[in-house]
Amino acid sequence: MPDHHMTKQFNKDFGYKLIQLGLLYLVPLYLLELFSVLVTVDLASKIYNTEERSITLKEMIHKPISKAGFRGTFITSLYVLFLSTCTVLGLIWLVIHYYAVFRNFSFYLFFAVLYGVSFVALLTKYLEWSALWNMSVVISMLEEIYGVEALALSAYFNRGSEKRGQRLMLVFFVWGLGLRLPCLFLGCHESGNGIIVQVLFSGFGNVIKWVACMIYFYDCKKRVLEKKVDEEVGVLVVVADE
Repeated sequence: MPDHHMTKQFNKDFGYKLIQLGLLYLVPLYLLELFSVLVTVDLASKIYNTEERSITLKEMIHKPISKAGFRGTFITSLYVLFLSTCTVLGLIWLVIHYYAVFRNFSFYLFFAVLYGVSFVALLTKYLEWSALWNMSVVISMLEEIYGVEALALSAYFNRGSEKRGQRLMLVFFVWGLGLRLPCLFLGCHESGNGIIVQVLFSGFGNVIKWVACMIYFYDCKKRVLEKKVDEEVGVLVVVADE
């Protein structure tokens, strides 16, 4: 009986807090992250592409973000928000479904292994996809390609680098989880100070994440272009030998 009461209370409180937290992340924190992308990637790319010489503050802010870059980044970020939200909801569904439905069954160990493996598999793919999705946002900002085309180009550049992207996203996933779980269970969203502290740490993490994603994009692009050049040179050599 106490166990049933605990489960009922958990479902009630957790669902309510989850809705509140979801609204927080889908609106204000999404806009904060979009602003972080626009400013961070724009400034970081200017510094990265002029590494052979120093760049002044005037040069950094002289050229504003183009309307096409802003529009493309916004559209692609909506795609990414939809895809990532669906995947995260899938992870949450696995946890809640197991806890609420199967944890009291006689085949407890079987369902624990089944749901555990499913959760780890989906989480692994989520981290891999996150690298691809975030790169597509960077591409929209730098190449002014957006939507499905940005996602397709990101998938092309990301091919062969999935493990590196996965490890990169794991770092920021742990960082974000470390901020969000205490907020969920301690009720930080009910306190103005709690929200401010979380937004500050999230903003700092976003700046680092988008700089890392930009460098990851340039690295993947360079690797793909070098491979393409090597293949073309190899074809020319074969033709010349014939």
